[in-house]
Amino acid sequence: MGKLIFVILMCLLVTACGGKKAGDVSKSEKDNEKASTNKPPVIESFKADPQEGEAPLKVTFSWKVKDPDGDKITCSLDVNGDGVYEYRFDNCKENGSQEHVYKESGKYNAVIKVVDNNGNSSIKEIRDLSVIKPNNPPKIETFKATPEKGMKPIKVSFIWYVKDPDGDILTCKLDADGDGNEDIVVEECNGLVSKSFTYNEVGEYFPRLTVEDKRGGISEETVRVYVYPGWAKVYRALGDEIVNKIIATSDGGYIFVGSTNSFGAGNMDILVVKLDREGNIQWQKTYGGSKYDEGVDIMETYDGGYVILGRTESFGRSFSDIWIIKIDEKGNILWEKAYDSGANDIAVMFYKVDDYTAGVLATSNIGDILIFTLKIKDGSLVHKRKLFWYHPPRLILPIRKKFYPQCVMYDEGDLIIAGIVTEIVNWSVMDSHSYTFPFYIHINKINKGEYINAYKSRNTVPLHTKCGGIFRHGKKYRFLIYYNENEIIAVDNYGSNLLLPLIKINGSAVTVRSLYLNPTSKTIIGTYYHNNKSGLFILTYIWFMYLGGNINI
Repeated sequence: MGKLIFVILMCLLVTACGGKKAGDVSKSEKDNEKASTNKPPVIESFKADPQEGEAPLKVTFSWKVKDPDGDKITCSLDVNGDGVYEYRFDNCKENGSQEHVYKESGKYNAVIKVVDNNGNSSIKEIRDLSVIKPNNPPKIETFKATPEKGMKPIKVSFIWYVKDPDGDILTCKLDADGDGNEDIVVEECNGLVSKSFTYNEVGEYFPRLTVEDKRGGISEETVRVYVYPGWAKVYRALGDEIVNKIIATSDGGYIFVGSTNSFGAGNMDILVVKLDREGNIQWQKTYGGSKYDEGVDIMETYDGGYVILGRTESFGRSFSDIWIIKIDEKGNILWEKAYDSGANDIAVMFYKVDDYTAGVLATSNIGDILIFTLKIKDGSLVHKRKLFWYHPPRLILPIRKKFYPQCVMYDEGDLIIAGIVTEIVNWSVMDSHSYTFPFYIHINKINKGEYINAYKSRNTVPLHTKCGGIFRHGKKYRFLIYYNENEIIAVDNYGSNLLLPLIKINGSAVTVRSLYLNPTSKTIIGTYYHNNKSGLFILTYIWFMYLGGNINI
């Protein structure tokens, strides 16, 4: 009986203290049971579009997610793969997207992380998003055609220098005849390239160079080539005609200047004849008075007209003065002026200072060198100077000097004059000898009149020696001279003669009749006489400056 009462009391005590009945489940147990059956979110897809491109690159990330238990989820997007989530979306929907702009080039990994409200998560990654540097188009530093015009058939050399700022490999395509088709293709053409093309038909061509990189960058440049038919014509009148200078004009034609006594106002007049591309006379005019007038040079001007250099005995104050005439494109006089130095002046040639200023080289009957510059617009003088060759007085052997300037170069404000000088040495009253030397004068900043240096060659040359042209070689100015024998020599600005090669045919030296130096094309063009035949030779500077020896043609 006592044991029964104890059991009943214990049961009551347990019930009063909250003891659970058989089959009861606590809330925490229910939660634990639910957590143990919860599934993590599912990332069905994660994409980036595009995955490659140039900076700045705008990429659209898109994803599709869901939670198997229907829980709310949070999406986080790390666009750099560095563990820092730049974008967060609470209560993330099944389909989502986000744009991001990559400003710097490089390789990137993108990560999306999806977490439900129970802390379960899923992660998906996109690797190697490629952002490359922006593509810069190729650069065409130089594109030239040499020669730019000539008679058919003509072989034209095209020279270009190209580079790519990004270091890409380039492809060059040349449409030489402008018909839209590629005539020359050069793969891996980075740097300097030289190609040639022969034009067999008359016409005006616009060759186009196209340079492409591997990423679609393109650069183009065009030059002009004019091919004209060959022609030879004789321009004859009743009297005597002398042509001293002919130049090509900007319209594709020619103009020459000289003198004539066939028609005009007097003894000899300046003659100017304008030709078209085929050599047909467009107009011809004479300028002068009753005495001897001569045209020696002509230059095309910025306004489409021309300026003529000559000497006149009909006008001016002295027996012979320098005469300059400005004409329009039809030969009508705009202005004319005579310039006098006090002696009998002889015009030699023009030199170009700039588009609006012309320089004049002249001499006088007493052997002075005259230089002056004038405005093309009205002929007003900008600068005028008379040069004398300084030499110490000689008490025993008096020396007289006479200059024959023949070449001139204006180079960035400096003036270089070359030619020959004759020294007459009076050994006695009845005995005198003359010696001829090449000379060179360099004036720094001519308009300021600062004299720099003057040299004559140490070696004598025949009196009929002529200057063929001046060109610059390194820090020295060198000028080329020739004379009517077998030799061609160059004299540098220190008076040193360079031994140049003899021009030979079958081992026999020829007689050089004329010489012309072209600084633009780096060539020397001359005519020769050999075994009762005349011919033409063309040489490059490299033969004269470095090789020496003999040249057989």
